[in-house]
Amino acid sequence: MDTDFVSDLVRKLRDDPTNTVNVLKLCDALDRDLTTDEVLDSYLNSCMKNSSEDLRRTSMNGLSALGIPLVYKGVKFKSMMHAFQAQKLRYTDKFNGKEDELPNAMGTFANVDLDVVNHRGRTLSGVDIVKWDADKLAIMEDIMAELIFSNKSVYDKLLAAPDDLIEDLIQAPFWGLPENNMGILWTRYRNKITSNDLDMTWTADDWTTDDFMNVLTAATDSSHADAGDDFVGNARSKRLRSSRSSQ
Repeated sequence: MDTDFVSDLVRKLRDDPTNTVNVLKLCDALDRDLTTDEVLDSYLNSCMKNSSEDLRRTSMNGLSALGIPLVYKGVKFKSMMHAFQAQKLRYTDKFNGKEDELPNAMGTFANVDLDVVNHRGRTLSGVDIVKWDADKLAIMEDIMAELIFSNKSVYDKLLAAPDDLIEDLIQAPFWGLPENNMGILWTRYRNKITSNDLDMTWTADDWTTDDFMNVLTAATDSSHADAGDDFVGNARSKRLRSSRSSQ
């Protein structure tokens, strides 16, 4: 066996398990030297399993909870996880009767590095942990829905993704493997869309006066060339939030 050739193919396949040309080359090389079909079949099955799982990973499908900006409850966050950690402020008693101060407080979570925002969320004092743990999946689902329906690129990527997505960007076991709750949420929303369980329509009744004025401003200001699409997405999100709350 040409061990250098085989080792090179193995290295390439570790980098890109979906490269079927290299898989076939490796199979041919092994077929010349392995004495039993059982050994070869076992290896091929392993390759196919790893390749199939790789295609289901969120990183392979452009679906990230860590790097795509969004506006959530009036605050622009660097990512879904930034928005998620900021919501813990609602679970402290610091803002009882002072809800109007929440957007400014959440702004301190909006644009910092991911490790900083995670640390702030973990060390935030006065959080009602029992209630937070009971609500956190629903909170992340609502944040995810806001991203999906206000960002056409994310929406299109989600529809093109395979079933049973695997979260591989978040290392925390609750969101990533082994529990894979983020992957489950992505898959759940994909299935809701494809099965028409969500009301995707929206009308002028869903727009506020500010929405109309913002679009008019964007249309006459070249420095806001993409703003119109953002406001259309936000209006659609309003409709969908109303639809979700009635389900």
